[in-house]
Amino acid sequence: MKKIIVVLILVLFLSGSSVGQSVSVYYDSRGYVTTYIEAASQFKRLNYFGFVDYHTRPNRYFTRHILRCELFKGLGVHAKYDLPYGFHGLGRFGIGYHIPVHKGWVQVIGYGLETDHRGAQLAIVWSIPITKRIQSEGFLDRNWNQNVWIGEPQIVRQLKGPWAALIEVRINQLERRAYGIAMGLRWKGR
Repeated sequence: MKKIIVVLILVLFLSGSSVGQSVSVYYDSRGYVTTYIEAASQFKRLNYFGFVDYHTRPNRYFTRHILRCELFKGLGVHAKYDLPYGFHGLGRFGIGYHIPVHKGWVQVIGYGLETDHRGAQLAIVWSIPITKRIQSEGFLDRNWNQNVWIGEPQIVRQLKGPWAALIEVRINQLERRAYGIAMGLRWKGR
């Protein structure tokens, strides 16, 4: 629990020149609640994104931090650090391309280097408006060394003020019950 608190403080501290923070609470069809806290910051050509994902059952967390430095229009280098509960952290380094799409965006990132020297990852991340109040957001990761998919595509419906309703398909082929559906609420600052 101390690690979770330290990570939360770091995420909120790093978001000093923030472009956004949010807190979401989901109920997962597999029988547990997830609390998700994220922050994003921009410092000229350097972007930071981080989150902590806490699951009530099993009692565990996952945290991810990503730094992106834009080299040219849309093209950037990425450094990602994942820290799953009960495991050593894993760093990934790669190149990605940010593509504007219908008032939103898609990023495709190839992480060719991993600190455990055992694989690579392809990540697709997006945020695309469907209507004025509804959008599609999420990510899909393909981990080549483990031959698995992990992803959370979601539909977000903006409610009143900073509140939104979410429905999310959960894919994690590393887990025994790899698929689930989660519904929840999100509060989004700035």
